[in-house]
Formats: sequence, structure tokens, C-alpha cells
Amino acid sequence: MKGVLFDRNKDWLDTVIDMRDRVNHYLEGGLPIEHFNVRKVTRNDKQKVIVPMWSTSQTLRSALEVVWARLISFCEDFIGIFLFARLRLGFTFKHLDRAEAGALSLWRIGMIMPNQDGTETYLYEESCEFMSPEDEADSWPEKAE
Repeated sequence: MKGVLFDRNKDWLDTVIDMRDRVNHYLEGGLPIEHFNVRKVTRNDKQKVIVPMWSTSQTLRSALEVVWARLISFCEDFIGIFLFARLRLGFTFKHLDRAEAGALSLWRIGMIMPNQDGTETYLYEESCEFMSPEDEADSWPEKAE
């Protein structure tokens, strides 16, 4: 668990802790409150909008969007690991690579289906069609009376 959660996320967690220290505790030069203001300035008859910057090449908004996406992924990993331990027999989780998942969650839930030859087949969301309880009820033949 430590490897999946913390070792894999150490670099960006260290960056977030550094961000917090610079903003809240004014460490490493701190960030003055003026850095968080959006303002319009006029220089040489030209108007320019100044936005908060995290670095010379990255806006504060862009930096926080990256942190937010990584935090959501970190929470999904944390929850997925603990849910995996509580799954009922016959169910499993699959953790995808970022490239494989795209913008979606890295986690997929699936079913373990035993085969006649003693092997198992793993079915995940993208490889089969799941039904809602209402759809399932509609697919049953009506009872003969």
C-alpha cells in the first residue's frame, strides 16, 4: 500500500507541501498577497491583465488544476485499495495506466468468471454490458399464470 499510495505520489505531494509552506508560512521567500490579485495595468497606453502566477511560466490557476487532478487520483487510489480488501468473492478491481484511462478514473471494477477448464476470465466495465436493476427486471420472461 505504501508503494502504491505514497512512493508513486511522493514528488507531487512534496510540491504541494512546498506550495502550502510558501503561501501559508511564507517559507522560501513566501508569496505576498498581491500575487493572488487579478488586476489591469496600463503601461505606454497599453492595457494588460496581470493574473496570479506560480512561476514565470505557469499561472496559479494552472498549477492548482494540476494539484486538484492529482489529489482526486490520489483519493481514488486510497479508496480503491481499501475497497479491494472488502470486495465480495467474484469481484475485482483493475488499476489502469494514465494513458489507458485518459481523463476517466484509473479504477475499473470487474467480475471474475470461472471457466469450464478451471481458469478464470476477468470481465471489466469496458468489455461487457452492465444492466441497471430496472433493465434486468425488464429482461426476464413474464411468469406464466
